[in-house]
Amino acid sequence: MTTINLLLFVLLGLILATYTSANPTNRHNENLVLYVNAPQKCCTPYQWHANISRVERLTFKSNPLQFEVMGQMWFDGKNERTAVHAIVQNGHPEVVTMIQDFKANKHYTIHNTYKKCEVGPIVYPKPERCIPDDAEFLGEEILGESLKVNSWKAPFKGKTYDVKTHFTMTDTCIPVTSTMSGILSSPVGKVHMLRMTTTFNFKDGIKDFSIFDIPSYCNKEL
Repeated sequence: MTTINLLLFVLLGLILATYTSANPTNRHNENLVLYVNAPQKCCTPYQWHANISRVERLTFKSNPLQFEVMGQMWFDGKNERTAVHAIVQNGHPEVVTMIQDFKANKHYTIHNTYKKCEVGPIVYPKPERCIPDDAEFLGEEILGESLKVNSWKAPFKGKTYDVKTHFTMTDTCIPVTSTMSGILSSPVGKVHMLRMTTTFNFKDGIKDFSIFDIPSYCNKEL
């Protein structure tokens, strides 16, 4: 696999990769209200499905790669896996399915049109179902005209990643926006990454688990 293909593989993997008043103390920003006491931290459902819109940027040895992603995401916390089926655009659009099996530490990138498949290890953080214990509450934001969300930030550090996230969630723990930035240790070396995601049309539960099926033309070995 070439360096560019490895970078593309890591970038597509990132597509799958993350994700709660009290009395206000500062109103200098009308859309951000800070609080002395943070709201109680919460968890999303164990399984959910939503639409996502995402922009990804990876930089390796001063060479940037940027993707735009529009599609659907499935989160299966019970079985520690995620899937995305989306149009990925980097100069030209392509329909791609990406599956992460965190139990097996495998990431599949499935090129549906060409019936090609790539498999490799997962190098990015597993999406969190619950707001992390070390997350810091930043305040309440109003998105658009009236959508109230809680803003948080949290670090994630592991063997292959060192990143920070800023994210917003509703009072009922529905993910809305997320920005992740930091460094990944990929098969091609250190990669600087930036990812911005918007989640919408959120639905509790998963009706069709066939999205997690691995096609027969995929090599299931790393």
